[in-house]
Amino acid sequence: MRYTGMRVGSGSWLLAGVACAMSAGGGGALAQVAPAQPGGPATSPPQQLQPTGSPKLVRPQALPAKPKEPPSPLEGAVDVRAAIESAKQRAATRGVRVLVVWASGPKEELTKSFVDMTGTSDMRRMLGMEFETVWAECGSSERSAANREIAKSLGVEVKQGDENAMLAVLDASGKLIASKSAADMIDEVRRRSYSVLKVQDFLNPHKASPPVAKELLGAAVARAKESSRVVLATFGEFGDEWSTAFTQWLARPEVAKAMGPYVIVAPIEMLRDKGATDLMGEVGGVRVQSLPWFVLIGADGKPIVASQTEKTPNIGFPTDDGEIGVFLGMLKQAAPGLKDEDSAAIRASLVEHRAGKK
Repeated sequence: MRYTGMRVGSGSWLLAGVACAMSAGGGGALAQVAPAQPGGPATSPPQQLQPTGSPKLVRPQALPAKPKEPPSPLEGAVDVRAAIESAKQRAATRGVRVLVVWASGPKEELTKSFVDMTGTSDMRRMLGMEFETVWAECGSSERSAANREIAKSLGVEVKQGDENAMLAVLDASGKLIASKSAADMIDEVRRRSYSVLKVQDFLNPHKASPPVAKELLGAAVARAKESSRVVLATFGEFGDEWSTAFTQWLARPEVAKAMGPYVIVAPIEMLRDKGATDLMGEVGGVRVQSLPWFVLIGADGKPIVASQTEKTPNIGFPTDDGEIGVFLGMLKQAAPGLKDEDSAAIRASLVEHRAGKK
């Protein structure tokens, strides 16, 4: 359980029982000042004189290691066509749109500038809540020509050698909604940087309307019924560390491969989806103490087991051995056909994530 408290409004939590540990012995000792004699000034202890003679050589301290640059989203052998198909599926499940960014090589100055711009808090919030983002390299690598052909098949013209990224917004079916070159989004003051406001001016009109949470869940249950699976409905808030971590972990390829035959994930965004709080209560999320909270629902639409009950605390994103065991037990209860090797793969992924290897 990550934090405790109770919800007092949409997106707001009143925290309770927060414990703070304070160090009692930190810091160095203070020099004591001798008390003043009656009628006289206060006196200080005599200073220690440095010994005379040849001073000792002081070994210069090593400079701190230069922090490594975070990996570029354009690095790695990404199958862009497969990535777009996967993003379309997630977009349909979440009720959002797909943003494809065709950019030059990951080491190019303007590409780095665009990636940095997407890492600002405002852009993280917009992209995290409103889009499924796919990055496609269109520089000088071998796969760049193929990626430009994929863009062309979607109705987007990406010019070879263009330093600026090309942005394209797709709906969940893959239909092109709008596209625009980032050359029109350069900051007027910092000429080699991009303006967050200009990027948002392009993206805002092309966001999907906020979905209805109950409709998202209903669509997932219908898919589960057709494929003899169950639904994992997750309730979280963008900006909450554990909600974000759980959502990202569920989207990992090895997790999707192990859970996909049994489970359809239906993420509900508490800060965006209409009626999310009411829906959480309807499927058993009453007096929820932390996020993410999740529930496994059968193909008949009835809840099977939840991450928090009246008798047990919320396990949230399972990280310790006990929580991982509970989570795997929930999956086995909801999907009795879960194979041992798939359960082991899920456990291994959670343990590796906990160890910071993913």
